[in-house]
Amino acid sequence: MSAIARDIHMPIRKCVATRLCGAIVPSALLALVLLLAGCISDPTLTSPPVVSAGAHGVLVVNEGVWKQDNSTLTFYNPDSGGPVQDYFAARNPGLRLGDLGNSIVTWKGRGYIAVSTSRAVEVIDLATGHSLGRVRLNAPNEPRMIAIIDSATAFVTTFADSVIRFNPMTLATTGSFAVGPAPEGIAYAAGHLFVANSGLGNLRRTEPGAGTISVLDPASGAELAMLPTGTNPLSVHYLPSRGRVYVLARPILPDTLGAVVEYDPASLREVRRWPVAGGYDMAVDDGRGIIYVMHGEGVARIDPSVAGDNVRGLVQLGEAGAMFYSIGVEPVSGDIYLGTTNGYSSVPAAVMIYDRAGAFKSRFPCGIYPGDFAFY
Repeated sequence: MSAIARDIHMPIRKCVATRLCGAIVPSALLALVLLLAGCISDPTLTSPPVVSAGAHGVLVVNEGVWKQDNSTLTFYNPDSGGPVQDYFAARNPGLRLGDLGNSIVTWKGRGYIAVSTSRAVEVIDLATGHSLGRVRLNAPNEPRMIAIIDSATAFVTTFADSVIRFNPMTLATTGSFAVGPAPEGIAYAAGHLFVANSGLGNLRRTEPGAGTISVLDPASGAELAMLPTGTNPLSVHYLPSRGRVYVLARPILPDTLGAVVEYDPASLREVRRWPVAGGYDMAVDDGRGIIYVMHGEGVARIDPSVAGDNVRGLVQLGEAGAMFYSIGVEPVSGDIYLGTTNGYSSVPAAVMIYDRAGAFKSRFPCGIYPGDFAFY
């Protein structure tokens, strides 16, 4: 999702977000890579077939390899166990998802997919997989993560240090707000927007605002507060059952601690934090109020309803036989989905499924670098 990578064949999102947080990249190289990040043109959509994916399923956003325009979707039916690869292209003949799919959110039967290098938010109908259009962003705004408030108001963070407002129905952009360096996660709570200013790990950590949460007025974009998180915040999630905002702050170096930080969105005060060794990605089971953190040794479980330090190991890295890359939680069953990779190679990978107790259930193949999940 950024435009920096140790290896041009490595996807952008995890390089900056997790694996290479301690790497030092010259600013000139950063500027050059951002300049080279191109825009993918819109192909012509030709009469999609009338098909239905059903009312229940899982979508995996496979990032692909930067500048190779090979991001894909995998559709998985938990009932039948049958995955469909390159699902977006199959449902939309003549269209492709684009270059470097980042994240996905669902809202009112639609899926909104941030595709960074293509500078677009692709919108699909969840029931059919058909494209409903795309939000086009001007250079250098590469979209990262999305929050939808209502039928007229949605926001997407971009690595151009901005938050773009758009209408989730008409797909027209309606404004832009400046925030801190390299914003990633975003959430809406208590009438405020909470935006994670990551600073790209070690790359921009000395810049003003790096390692903070910008609290914005969603109407005007005015910054109401800047909350310190520590280093490299990535995920921001509002948990309605507790009325709290949770932020994953990642370590800059592999041997340092990250943390999950809890904020009161009304008072804007930090409530508490849980240190996590090498926290790389976070998923939240809203119905059960449980936080899962993917870290250097596996997956940890945090129950915010329990007082004190209750970070518990759940899944060990060695059990998967592959590198963990992303995490999601199926809201009905509470099953944990872990995207894996076969090392830093541009070959299709797999998703491992575990139950809430950490027991392995099944796996299915997916595309290159599974980066995010949508459950509906």
